[in-house]
Amino acid sequence: MPVAEGPLDNIKMSEPGKFTELTVERTNEYNGQVSDYTLTFTASIPIYDGDIFYLNLPEAISPPREPTCIENQCIEALSCNSERGRIVIEFTNVKSNCLGVQNSEFSFTVQQITNAPTMVESEVIGASWKSKLY
Repeated sequence: MPVAEGPLDNIKMSEPGKFTELTVERTNEYNGQVSDYTLTFTASIPIYDGDIFYLNLPEAISPPREPTCIENQCIEALSCNSERGRIVIEFTNVKSNCLGVQNSEFSFTVQQITNAPTMVESEVIGASWKSKLY
């Protein structure tokens, strides 16, 4: 079930009960260039070990075949893989001060994503969530 969608600089929440905001920042904004994408969101639902975040990319943006993800805020360990046009990020170890706590801010970086090759507007980027409790 989608929780957010929109262009990189303005992702709208379609399920506002789960996330209050979601931002995506790129290290390189040039067309066709490889960039790291850092995602940050505030979760208004408790997040647990085993929860899964799906990053759905438009066809024009190319995920790496074997993505590498780096833990940032509230995450001690995660796994990351590419699956049919999306990147699947499983939170395997949420920091104890954020585990099961509402309104925690999470952040992680997906490395080596290839930006869209042209400035022609593409489909929107999207996000969805799977909680191990639901």
